[in-house]
This record gives sequence, structure tokens and C-alpha cells, in this order.
Amino acid sequence: MQMKKAVSLLLTLVLLLGVFAGITPSASAAAADATLSIDLDPANNTGEIIHGAAGFLYGVSSEDVPTTNTIVPLKSKILCTKGAVGTEHPYGDALDVAKTFLESGGQQVMMYNSNYYGVFGVTATIDQYCNDLKNYICPAVVAWKDAWKEEHATPGNQNDNFGKIDIDQAIVYIPINEGTPAGGNFYKAWEQYYKAIKEADPNATLAGPNSCAYGAQFSNGQSMKGYIQYCADNNCMPDIITWHELETNCLSPESGLAEHMRDFKKIWANTDWTKYNAANNTTGTPEIPQICINEYAEMAYCGVPGRLVNWISRLEDEKITGCLPFWHQANNLNDLAAGANEGNGAWWLYQWYGNMSGKTQPVSSTTSYDKLYGVSTMDEAKRISTTLLGGYTGSIDVKLNNVTKTQTFKNAEYVNVTVQETAFSGFHGAANDTPVILKGIYPVAKDGSVTVTIENALFENAYNVTLTQASETDAEMAGLILKGSSGDVYEAEQAALSGGAAATAAPSNPSYYMSGSGDRAVNMPTGAELTYTINVPVDGKYKLEFVYGNGQGTVRNDMNQHNPVNAEQSFSLDGGEAESITMESTLFQTMTGIKTKYYDLTAGAHTITVKTLSAVDNDMLFHDFVRVSYAGVYQQALPLLNKVYEAELADFNKLLGNADSTVRTETSIDGYSGGGYVTGLNSRSVTAGGGIRFTVVVENSGLYNLSLRYQSASAGSANIYVGNSAVILDRVNATVALSAASGWTTTTASVYLQKGINVVDIDTSVDAAIDYLRVRETGHSTNSTTIEAENAIPESMKARIQTAQSSGASGRTYVASIPGAYADPAYLEFKYNAPAVGSYQMQVFHSNEDLAGSHSYNIKVTDKYAVFEVNGQSDFPKFEPANAAEGIAYFVDCGDHDPSTVSSGDTLGTHSSVTDQIYGSDSKTGYVWGLVLENSNEQVLDWHGGSQAQSESDKAVYTTYQRALSNTQADLADGKSKTETFRYAHGQDSAGINPRYVSYQFELEPKAYDVTVCMGNSWGNAKNPTVTLSTGDSTLASHSYTITQGSNASETLRIDLTGAAVKENGKVDLKVKATSDSATLQMNYILISAATDSQPVTLPGGYLADAEKIPGSVYLGKLTADVPWMIDYRNLKTSTDRYFFMNTFSDDTFREKTITLKLQAGENTIRVYNDNSWNVTYGGTQWLPATTWVRNETPNFDKFVITPMTLAQPIQQEKQYNVSVATSQGGKAVSDKNVVEENGSYKVTIYPDAGLTDIRVLVNGEPYTPSVQDGHYVVTVSDVTSDQTVGVYFSISDENLSELLTRFKALNASDYTSNSWSAAAAAAERAEALIDAENPAAWEITDAYQRLAAALDELVKKSKNVVYFVDCGDHDPSTVSGKADDFGRFNSVTDQIYGADSKTSYNWGVVCETEGETALGWEGGSMVTSKSDGAVYTTYQRALSNAPTDLEDGKSKTETFRYAHGQDSARINPRYVSYQFELDPKEYDVTVCMGNTWNNAGSPKVTLTADGVDSVEQSYQIGHNTHATKTMRIDLTNAEKNTAGRVELSVKATSTDPTIQMNYIVIAETAAEHQHTLNHVNRTEPTTEAEGNIEYWECSGCGKKFKDEAGTFEVTDVTIPKLKPSKPSIDPIISLLPILGADFETKFPFTDVSKAAWYYDSVRSAWKNGLIDGVTKTQFQPDSTLTVAQAIKLTAALHQLEHLGKVTLRNGSPWYSSYVEYAVANGIIETAYQNYTDAQMNAPVTRGEFVHIFHGAESAYAAINTVADNSIPDVKMTDKFAAEIYEFYRAGILTGSDAKGTFHSASSIKRSEVSAILVRMFDTASRQSITLK
Repeated sequence: MQMKKAVSLLLTLVLLLGVFAGITPSASAAAADATLSIDLDPANNTGEIIHGAAGFLYGVSSEDVPTTNTIVPLKSKILCTKGAVGTEHPYGDALDVAKTFLESGGQQVMMYNSNYYGVFGVTATIDQYCNDLKNYICPAVVAWKDAWKEEHATPGNQNDNFGKIDIDQAIVYIPINEGTPAGGNFYKAWEQYYKAIKEADPNATLAGPNSCAYGAQFSNGQSMKGYIQYCADNNCMPDIITWHELETNCLSPESGLAEHMRDFKKIWANTDWTKYNAANNTTGTPEIPQICINEYAEMAYCGVPGRLVNWISRLEDEKITGCLPFWHQANNLNDLAAGANEGNGAWWLYQWYGNMSGKTQPVSSTTSYDKLYGVSTMDEAKRISTTLLGGYTGSIDVKLNNVTKTQTFKNAEYVNVTVQETAFSGFHGAANDTPVILKGIYPVAKDGSVTVTIENALFENAYNVTLTQASETDAEMAGLILKGSSGDVYEAEQAALSGGAAATAAPSNPSYYMSGSGDRAVNMPTGAELTYTINVPVDGKYKLEFVYGNGQGTVRNDMNQHNPVNAEQSFSLDGGEAESITMESTLFQTMTGIKTKYYDLTAGAHTITVKTLSAVDNDMLFHDFVRVSYAGVYQQALPLLNKVYEAELADFNKLLGNADSTVRTETSIDGYSGGGYVTGLNSRSVTAGGGIRFTVVVENSGLYNLSLRYQSASAGSANIYVGNSAVILDRVNATVALSAASGWTTTTASVYLQKGINVVDIDTSVDAAIDYLRVRETGHSTNSTTIEAENAIPESMKARIQTAQSSGASGRTYVASIPGAYADPAYLEFKYNAPAVGSYQMQVFHSNEDLAGSHSYNIKVTDKYAVFEVNGQSDFPKFEPANAAEGIAYFVDCGDHDPSTVSSGDTLGTHSSVTDQIYGSDSKTGYVWGLVLENSNEQVLDWHGGSQAQSESDKAVYTTYQRALSNTQADLADGKSKTETFRYAHGQDSAGINPRYVSYQFELEPKAYDVTVCMGNSWGNAKNPTVTLSTGDSTLASHSYTITQGSNASETLRIDLTGAAVKENGKVDLKVKATSDSATLQMNYILISAATDSQPVTLPGGYLADAEKIPGSVYLGKLTADVPWMIDYRNLKTSTDRYFFMNTFSDDTFREKTITLKLQAGENTIRVYNDNSWNVTYGGTQWLPATTWVRNETPNFDKFVITPMTLAQPIQQEKQYNVSVATSQGGKAVSDKNVVEENGSYKVTIYPDAGLTDIRVLVNGEPYTPSVQDGHYVVTVSDVTSDQTVGVYFSISDENLSELLTRFKALNASDYTSNSWSAAAAAAERAEALIDAENPAAWEITDAYQRLAAALDELVKKSKNVVYFVDCGDHDPSTVSGKADDFGRFNSVTDQIYGADSKTSYNWGVVCETEGETALGWEGGSMVTSKSDGAVYTTYQRALSNAPTDLEDGKSKTETFRYAHGQDSARINPRYVSYQFELDPKEYDVTVCMGNTWNNAGSPKVTLTADGVDSVEQSYQIGHNTHATKTMRIDLTNAEKNTAGRVELSVKATSTDPTIQMNYIVIAETAAEHQHTLNHVNRTEPTTEAEGNIEYWECSGCGKKFKDEAGTFEVTDVTIPKLKPSKPSIDPIISLLPILGADFETKFPFTDVSKAAWYYDSVRSAWKNGLIDGVTKTQFQPDSTLTVAQAIKLTAALHQLEHLGKVTLRNGSPWYSSYVEYAVANGIIETAYQNYTDAQMNAPVTRGEFVHIFHGAESAYAAINTVADNSIPDVKMTDKFAAEIYEFYRAGILTGSDAKGTFHSASSIKRSEVSAILVRMFDTASRQSITLK
């Protein structure tokens, strides 16, 4: 055969030659664990991608929260949210968020109108709801839509781009949600609501039925079929059909969404449309309306990319729309947004989805429906195939079939493949990018397919596989695949725990996903400590992302007790100094976020210890995992962002209804980067919906240099837009000149970008070629001005604005929330001197932790807002008070605790100088007025007798029966709103006073007055008061109130006192008295003012405004008959100076939001306040809306930072180029610089794995030859003038495949399980075919090696003791699943009915125990029938078969099960599953696995029974959807035998639970313990003529030899070699070494070990004695690190050399196994090392563990040094391995790394250092002196 000498590495590569000459495969898949298949045949496409899954339920909470930047790239279609005038939640009103969503490209805003009521599960009657729709809800919607049309106009006659939206179709009513309110008749209710809405809003669009599941929640006897027929017959068909899919089984193609769609289409086709057509003047069957699954996905998996890609794909399969569900919090796009302008890992999945274009192609998976799945598109215009996938842990083959049937890849032999990964980053963890994990040129197979293998995929992560064309040049790179990584994940529950830290399942309600299973997190209360041990491959700066959740202080069900707290934890590296870090509140302890730390780490192992310092309760702070990723060069500062965005990969805009793009990708001009460049940007401007769009993500707000690389034949300009949306397209930030030139050049503008996501658009005035956009952070702060909020409080406001202290604020001080007011609000004010007129960006640092209301899983966080008024100009609505101050006679704040003051917005009357008093003369005005004592037993009380909360400062008025609210100290606070304080009837019920009363009287002039009285119902027992106005015996007016709990109601009554009887002083006494039959009543305030023609109107919160002067910019309607409701039309304007700010979970956590200010040149005055124009309520019931107002206020403010939007001249920066290094698997490479200056140089150091000496290096596609320096391979690159992309490819020699095949052929198939052997045999067959082939391709050889090496590594040795393996409920009992299992000696199938085994003759199987129980076939036993089903069924014991996927063969033994079926209805109790086995009379270990998939089989008991012996039983406790395994031992030696001389063993599970699930049974003979008979053999000394032997003991039975009489330490070689005549008369160990100093240079092979190196003699001596070997024949690599396995090998060899005089140990399988066995047998290391995985064995050994391992090589070490306890600076006597380390110091084997003796126990150890230790252990004369005290 002819084979290339070097074979390129593909995807994953194995270590060919260990440092000590052992062949060590690395983790690599032979055959992938799962396959995702895509059919790219254009003939089989499933239609244009519709991006239907990018919808949200309550994903947007208020105006621009989250920002349009977060929504635009997702191409979202649907937003479902709270209906207009809704009160169930304090956010998400459809009319507040519609503009934000529609601006972002959304098409519909669906309103959950039943959210009008305060509590979910509405019980309002049909008539009541119809009235509420017509009187309150629809009028608000109609008014808002009319205002929209006035502002933006309508399609075809639009004033702006918003006018192109048909607002009547965009705003959608959903009157019923999840079955309520339906009044017992869903059909009738729907019809009535439909007609009520259409009556009030004839242009309305409606959706329904909106049930929680398909076909669910109709009234008794009703169904989806009946609903559609009823709607057709009664002409009330919804415009959009909606329902929800919220369970995992909804993903099933047989019984989930796909089946629901099939059923609905059938219903639609079979509906009688006669009446419908008659009513609508149509014929035939109408087109199926839009279908929207407006709530999809499980609670636990929102925010988890790997699961969500499955849901996306299922919706795209059906070409329907959907919305992520509202399980957790509003305002974060349903767990996609990490902040107001930042995305998390799941956001990137939806961004990928938004970028997909072209036709979708069929996808299938080899796994069950709830695991691996994906969506795929082929875009022939853009020449790209894109596949998104996820949901699987293991290796995945992505097989793209019929690739060459596409026009793009027609006749292609190779394709360019890129694979990106987006990782789960917690819910609040921002992700700024998605790393490329695979990139290279892949071959197209003969059948036209391309297979891409993704190794080590994680269920929680999603993957993006793109195929693009490969050029002829690319073809030369076939098989050269570069790898990247999103980082290594270390689970917290696997860390070392102490101080109260404990692994936990972290159960919570609501449920949030956490990485791992079972104990998936670590509980970290005060004092708890966890220590991660991490390993890094090279020296570098590493990014550590700690995923944690902090719920301390969160009380989601009590807004008054809610007080979230930021926790303090310390972080320490390698036991060093601890750093205190603030762990911000994440709102809930399993709602995780990220804390990012950067550490400079040397290659090898390190520890990170995290300890909780602050007060944290149990189960309130969890750590989930830490992700470790390489960030940059060791001990170099991280460079500022400098990133290139290729123009051909940008989004080609098709906005404003454009069906195509004028932009083209071209490649005709040489010198472009990436895959080409774009032209045509002048044909359609961005403002017309054209141009290209980039999604730019940055970590810091500030000025960035945006540079376009271009080439243009004509001079012109380019526009750079930042912050455009899908509708607003004119936000030009900078215009740059383009010069006419023949070569590529750049043009730059300095432009402000905000932290997180930025939408950047580009167009040009000439047809220029644009290659890329470079975004480079300037780091300049000189153009920014910072204003601390506390310094912006005007002198006049200091009494009204409070400050607070926080370590989270800059300067530790912030301004607390500023209350809102309709008039004269408190404000901050500051000046800014603008260098020029124009737009400026201001970062507002804010915080807010408040809730409004409670809910078990929908967290009621509230956003807050502020107006930013510039130079006295604002668009806020201005209200005139109903009466001027002089017109007010009395203002009474009933129950005010400081009557001498008034609250903000209120004014004392002309007749009163205080706000409350007992009836009498006013001390200043002389008018008589006040609270009247009406009962004979009633007395005036002071705070001693009247207040529940005692305080000397309390100045409120109290009487026996009329009290001021004073239940808590908080009630006594001054400054409360007049609707918060009240006077109530106290104790009147027990005193028999009925009706209850509160009574005031006022002295007035005889004229007309308007009297406003506000009443409340805080406690729910003051619902229906009546207020009566009277003089003497004459009643002048009265009003009866209806007040819902937690709300207020006010009414203004006009009275005329002109003709009333006057007193002597000419005045009239007016009595204002409230009465009620309720338990109590509450009076809030009284306002008496002179009657005017200006009628007052009450605004939300009780403010009285002039009804004739209500601004046109608001809607003022009603929430209920007595409660006003206002809508501020700023929520539909294109721009406004009102800005909303996202809740930050804690007042001590400040986030930033960027807002835009239009400033004049020179001084500008900016004023910040809240104008009280937003309605939010909480409370209410299932039949009444919430009417308790949430007080409007600004968020807390820390500081403001103002920066110009752009600069006239760009910031000058030195040219700087990125250095990016990537490798194939098989080694590591690292640059010595992160960035390089113009014409600078850098060096790349390459560390190949052992044996990989064929290295290929490409720098920007050009080959470089590495040289050897200091034992490594090095490439130096000089004269750098562009970004550097370095690819390092490692190869193997062709002999290795033959060597590996020879190793396989030496194995015996009978020693291994059948499945693991079959996989290895198939890989070997492929390898042998390639060896015999003529000129096989390089990638084929590499792939064959990889697969065979992995298969050998995964061989599983067969247990000789297993007699039965039963896979209960297996649907193909003739096969065994998995590589670890195999048939037992007595069974040839995995399951059967009790009877003789067809091959072994032993009787065994499922036992029918109940009368009438019989064996069934699949026809009678399976829920899903299939002729291929080979499972065993009985009447009462069934195999799982609920869905077709359950019948799949190859499932894990823990997935299949046999369960108790129908036993409950048959009254069989306890339930049972029973097997019986025929066995030989021996002792057995019986392992039984039980499951609890359905959460109804959690407590089974398993009993082993045989006649003549005692039974054995075990009880199980099994969590939901988990399984538990227990092993029981039973001795059947003396059991009764049957006629065949065998024993019958019953294995029976029983339970009183509804069912039982048995997964598998393993029965194995108990291994007999061999008793050694040891014979002593004396030591024989060797001579020059004959070998000797050590003293040992030999077993006469098994022949094993031991070094001790007890038979504890086995030895394999007892001989001592002959003595050499020239043996020096020194230590016998040294006699085996060459004489130090002798001249062996001519034979010493290692070229990288200089004779001048300090370790030369040590390396030479160790090599000469066979203790160590080179990495290659000529390379020792003295600076590379030692692994655990290599340390054990050295120690074993050293021990054998000491005891036997020679080293006879050889490599095993795996190579290190023989050395581990020897070291354990001889007591050198613990038995725990035998359980180490390959990964643990091949990990770098720490210096401390190295000493621990080596210490066992000798029995004692004589001390020559004085080293006091605890004298080694970084090793305390209590530390791990301390005893051995101190013994080595005292023996002179170790001396430390510096004069202080520092040891660095956690660091890795170099090979050169090992050689020195070896020599010092051999030659006591070479040991070193050191004294440490």
C-alpha cells in the first residue's frame, strides 16, 4: 500500500505516544451517540422559514424594557401580554408596550383581556364581563387606536413608517384565557364576548379559544370540533386560533403538537360551513386562519438553549407562530434577556434563528423526541446552509444528506463548515458572543452527504452548523479542522465542600433549570465554603464565570416583606489571599446569574475557593457551576475590543415590506477578507428598508471607532446608523467620506455604542464594495462627563428628596426614588455644556427592587420611570387643578399623623390651618370645624389611648370610636399620600353602633360648594359606605360607594348653601358623615371648595383636575364606575422624554440604561422627575379589577454620564491587530501577545501531544515552518500589517493506524461485552480496509484512527459472574443496549414470560401471579401497536408503550421499564411486578433498579424469596423522574432444590403506590474469596554469576507472590539481576545508575536538553536507567508537565528498581493500568486510584500529589535538614499532603522554588524538576541542604 507519511487530524485526535512510551487515546467518539439527519434536497423543502417561534408572553414589561435592540435581531412576530386596562400584573399593558414591540418588527400584540381582573382564574359572570368589555376595556383600546391613527395615520396614507401598520389587525383581543371566564358554557361565553367586543370595537381582531392545551378547558360535552362548528354557525369565528403547548410530550410528533395540527386541519376540513358562508357571502371551505401557540415550552427549560431549539423546530415544522410562556418574570423576553439591553445564551439561539433564511429542510433524529432535534434551512441566494440543533449530551453526528443536489453545492467535493455553540449562561448571565468550536473543510461523501461530528455536546447548549462553498484553495485544506471551546464546565456539586456547604437538588417553585442532575447545585449559607479544582492546558489569563443564584431576602408573595440582599462571598486562588466579592441578588435562588472573574493561571491544576461571608440563610444562595475559558496571554492586560464583522455575513435588510434585497455578495475583487464583500448599498437606502445590518455586542458603553473597509470607483459617502429598529430607520449617527481609489482602504467614525446589543446599519451613496466593519473600543473617557445624582439635588428640593447609602453606588451614596406628582413634582437638576448642537447619549445608573402584588411564580417586579426634561421643554401632560388654591375652603387629610404639614401636591384651605382636628375653632382662621363626637360614650384620646403603634411624635386625632390608622410604626410616617392615610370606625361593631360612622362638621359661608370625599377599603371590610351632606335636619346630597378591597373611590357632590339657615355669625354648619352596615368604614380625605363652572375630574391617585383642561395627549376613562383610568399617549409616539427603567432586583444593584438627549450648543439644563402619568394597580379578585394604586416614582439614581453620540473627527488610535490562535485536537498553541502594533511581531509556541511531531502552521492562510526552541515548537511572525489568524494542525504518521490495529487483534472477543466489542470490530474492519486501499485520503486515515482508538478505549470487560441480565420491558429482547451490559450465562434474551430459555434451558421470566392474568402479545398489551414490538406483556404487568418512541430499540436500561398496569382498578393491593429465576445453589448478588417516571411509584419494596432460606428485602425512595438501584445478597446454598437440582428465586417488587416501575435486574454469583496458602521464600543475594531474589511469600494455590507474610502487597517480579563486576561500592540503588559525571554525550538522544542546563545530569541519569523517556526520540520537553498516570509509572518503576534491582513493568491496557496495579499492590498508593477515569489519570499532577505518590517509593527518608512545622510559607501542617512534603524537605529531596522555600503545592510539576527529584532519591549525596524555622 502507499500511504502518506503524515495524516491530518480530523475533529478529535488521540494521544499516540505517552510521555513514558504508553499509547494513550484521548476521549473521542467511535460512532456518535446520536445522529441528526437533514435532507437538503431542494425538492423536499418544507417552505420558507417564517421565524414563527420568536414570540413572547409578557416578554416586554414597559416602554423599551427590554430595549428594541434586544428584540429586533430576533425577527419576532407575536407578543402576548396583559390586555388594555388590565390589573392582574403591574406590567405589560398592551397599550404601553405595543409601540416598542411593533417598532421592533413585531406584527401582532395579543391582549389577554381577562387580565382586567386582579387574580388569575376569572370567575366573573358572562354578563359582567361583557359589560366590563364594553364599558371599560374596549373604549380604552378604541381611543388608543384612534390616537395611533391620528399620530401615524393608516396604511397607504401613512405619516411615517408606523402608519404602514394596520393597527386594527395588530392589536388582538383574547377574551378567554385558559378556560375563564366561561360561566359554564364556553361556546356561549365566546359568542357573547365576541359580540360585545365587536359592538364596542367593530374593527377588532379576535383570537381564541386560548386553552391551556389542545382541545382542553371547554365546558362539559364541548370540544375543539364543537367550538369551530359553533363559531361557524353563529358567525363568531376567531381571526386567529390559539392554544398552549406547555408539556414535554407536546414535542412528540405522534401525540404532541404535530398530532394536534393534524387533528385541527381535519376538524376544519370536516366543518359544515353553510351558515358561515351565508352570513359572509362566501362559498366553500375558508382558508385555515393563522394558528398561534401563544404559550409554549416547559417552566424549567425557558432560558435553556438546548431545549428551546427543539420547540423552535417543532413550530417551524408546522409553519405556525408561537410565544414563549410567562413562567417567571416579565421584562426579560421570557428568560432570553440578561438585562435591559443584554442577551443570555438562549438569546443567541433566537438571534441565530432570526438570521436563518431560505427554505426549511426535513430533519430527523435517532433519539427520542425530547432530546436531539433541530431546524435547518438552505438559502440558495446567500449560498448557505444553516442548521440549529441541541438537547443532547454526548457525541452527535450531524448528517446533511443530498448536499450536492443543491445549486450551491452542486458537484462539490468539499464544503466549508463552521460550528458555533451557545451555552446555557443562567438566566441573568450575559453572553457577548458565541464561540466557534469547529471550523474546517469537510469532504462530501460519494452519496452526496456531509457528516459533522460534535463531540462532548451538552443537553443545555445549542449548536449552529453552517455550510458554505469551498474554493479550490480550500480543498487543499481538506480534513484540517480547527477546534474552539465555550469553556470547560466544573459542577459545584463535584467541588470540595466544607463549612456547611452541601450538594442539593435545589428544589424550588417555580422551577428553574440548573446544570447537572440529582444534586445539581451547592447550598452556600453563611460560612459555607466550596473549592473548585480546575485544570488549564497552557499559561494564560482565564475567564471564570461563576453561575450562581442569590434569593436572600426575596419574598415574592409579600411585597411589604420583600427585601432582597446582595451577598458577600470571598474568592481565593490556590489558597492565596481572599477577595471579597458582591454577589448581586438574582431575585430567586435558582434563577441564576453570572459573576465573572479573570485570573492569570499557569498550566496545570489550580483551586478556587468560594466562601460565604455575609448573613445568608439556608437554601438562599446556590452555586451551580463555573465555566473556565481562555481569555488571553498570561499576565497581560486584556485588550480593548477590536472585532471585525464581515459584510457578507450581515443581515441584508428587507424592511418596510420589501420582498428582496438590493445587496449582493461578490468575490471578483481580490484582497477581501472572509467569504467575499457586498455591493449595492446605494440602490436602496436604509431609510427605505435597505442596506445591511450588524448586531454588535459590546461589554462597555462609550465611544468606539467604527471603520469600514471598502473600495469604490467613485467618491461618495457611507452612513452609519446606530439604534435603528425595524420601523424607525433614520437614526444616522455618522456619515463618513468614501474616496475614489483602486485598492482597499478604510474610513472611520467615532460613534457611541451602549453596553450590550447595538443594531448598526450601513448604506452608501455610491456603489462601493464593503468588505467589513471593524468595531474598536477607544477606551476614551475624556469626552464623557459624569454627574453624581446626589450632587444634582437643588437646594429647594433637599427637603423633598432623600439620599441613601450603598456600597453598590459610586461614592457609596445614591438618590432614593423621587415620588411622582401631577403638579410640582420634586426633581433633580444639573447643567451640561455641550460642545455642539446635536444628539448626546446619557448613561443612567439606576436601581429598583420593588414588587407590586404577589404570585406563586409570576414575579411581580415593577419597572419605574422618569422624565428627562431638557431646557424646560417636555412632552409630559400638564393638568390644571380643579380649583385654584384660594377656592379651597377646607382640605382634610383624615387621620394625618402630622396635621401641621401637607403632603406633596396638596394645599390647605382658606378656612383651615391644619389637615385634621377635633371639632372646634381653628387656631388661626377662627372657623369652627373638625371631627364630631356623635356617641355619648365617645371621648377624645391622645396617642397613648388611641394608637396601636405608640410614638410621642404622633400628632393624629383619635376618639373612642373614630381612629386614625396606626397599626404599625410605618403608618405614623408623615408625607404619605392622602389616599394612604384614613380615619376609620373603630370598635363600633362591638359597641353595638350601627350603622358605623365617621363624622365631620364645617363652618361655611352660605354659597355653593363642591365637596369631594374619598373613601377606602384597605382591609376588605369597608366595601359599601354612604356619604351624606346635610345642614341641620336637611339632607343636601348623598352618594353610595362600591369599593374593592385594597382600593379607594372618590366622589364630588355639589351643594348650594345659599338658602340654608345661618348662625348668628352668618355662617352655615355643613355635616359630612359617612355611614355603613359593613364591619367598618374608612374615610381618606375631604375637599370643600367653592363651586365653579370648571368641573373637577379625579385622576388616578385622587388628584382633582380641571375637566375642561384635560390635555389631548391622554385618555381619561374608567377602570370601574368609581375608579379613573388614564393612558398617556406618549406610549405610541415615535419619541418621548419619558424613559422606563428595568427592575434591578436590589436597591444596591445599579444597572445602566442609555437614553438620547437633544442638546443645544453651550449650556443645557436637564431636569429629572416623575410626572405621575402611568397607571399601575395591584390587588383585586377573580371577579374584580385591582384598584390599589402603586405610587409612581423614579428609580433610585446613582449617577449620569453624558457622551457625544459621535465626534466631528474620529479618535486617533495606533494601528493594532488581533492575534487569534486555533488548533486542531492533538496539542496546544498560544501566542505571546494578544495584539500586535503595526509592523510588530509575535511568537506562537506550540505544544503537541506526545508523538505528534508533524505540525502544519498557517498564518492568514500562508504556511509557516515551526522551529524548535527550548523544547517546544515555535513560529515567529514579523512585519504584521493585518489581523492574524493562526491555525495549527497536528498530524500523525501512517504507521500508527497499523500499530493500533495490531493492538486490537491481540485482544480476545470473549473478554468483552458484545456491544462494545462489535463497535471496536467495526472500527477495526474499516481501518483494515483503508490499510489495504490505494492512496486513501488523509482525512479517512485520521478518521479511522480516531474511531478505532476511541472504540478500544470504550471496550468494556465482561463480568464472568453475571448469570442473568434482565432489561425489564425491552421491546427487542434479542439485543442488548449500551456497551456496558451483556446477556448473562443463563439468559439469551433480555426479557421473557417465565419458562425455559431457548438456548440455556434455565427457567426464568415474568410471573403471572393473579388469577386471570395472562401473557399478552403487542396487540393486547401495547398502547401503541407495532408488529415489530417484541416486548413481553401480561394483563397486569406491562412494558412501557404509551408512545411510538417508547418502542424504539437501543434505549438505556434505565429508560425502559415494566410497570403495574390496571392493578388499582382491579383492586390488586399491594401492586406488584414479579420475576422468577432458576439458579444453581450458590450465593448471589441481586441488583434491582426501580423508577418513578410518572411521580406515582416513589416507594416500592423489592423482596428476594426462595424456599428454605430467609427472605431479603429493600425499601426504595425514588424522586420524580429518577431511578434508584440497590444490591441485595442472598445465599441459596441451602435452599430447596427442584427436580433439576436447581433453586427457584423470586424477585418481586410491591407497593401501595398507584403503580410500580421496574427497570432492570442483574443477578451475579458472589465472587468467592480465595484463601491464600503462603510459603515463605528467603532472600537470595545476586552474584556476578547468578540472579538473586527478594524475600517473598508465594501462594501454593494461585501462584501469586507477596512481599509480606500477611499477603497484603503482591509483587510480580521477585528476581534481582546479576551483579556487574564494575559495581561501585556505594548505595545499591546508585549502583544501578551510571557513574555521575561520566561522558555519555555521544549516546544521549535529547537535543532539547542542553549540557549547560541545571537539570542535564538528572535527565541523563534518569533516562539511562529507564525511568523516563522522551516525548519523541530526540525531544525530552523539560518544561512540559507530568500527568497523574505518569507520576504513578515513575513511582512504580522506582520502587521495583529498589526492590528487584531492575524495571520489568510494561504497559497495559489502558497503558497505565499495570503501573497502577503494581503501585496499589505494593502499598505505594491508595486503592482509590484504581477508580480514576482516563480524564483524571491524564490530568496534570499537582506538585503536592506528586510528592504524595512518590513518597511511597521508599519506606523511609533520613532527615538531614532542620525544617520546622509550618515553616514552608505556603504549606501548613494541616494542609493536604503536608506530612510527605515536610519529610521530603527534611530529607533534602525538595528545597522549594525560592529562598523562602515556597512550594506551590497546587501547581503542576515540570519534567525537568522530576528528573532532579529522581536523582536525589537515588543518590543521597546529591540531596540539598535547607533550613527553615
